[in-house]
Amino acid sequence: MVCDACEETGRLILHHLDGNKRNYNWNNLVNLCQRCSLRLRALAPPALTKKSAIKRLQARIELDNYKSKFN
Repeated sequence: MVCDACEETGRLILHHLDGNKRNYNWNNLVNLCQRCSLRLRALAPPALTKKSAIKRLQARIELDNYKSKFN
């Protein structure tokens, strides 16, 4: 399995988008690596759609990669 945001392989976390650990609706779940899970918690309020959460994460990853070129 791979992270839905950055496609990293390895240990993944099943993240509940609405913050409700009892909600196992497919649209509420996303597989994330630990880095992306922490990023999503910092970036996004609960109850985002799966698509918008992944888009926000991917934009943040691109920004972080761009910034790292100059550090």
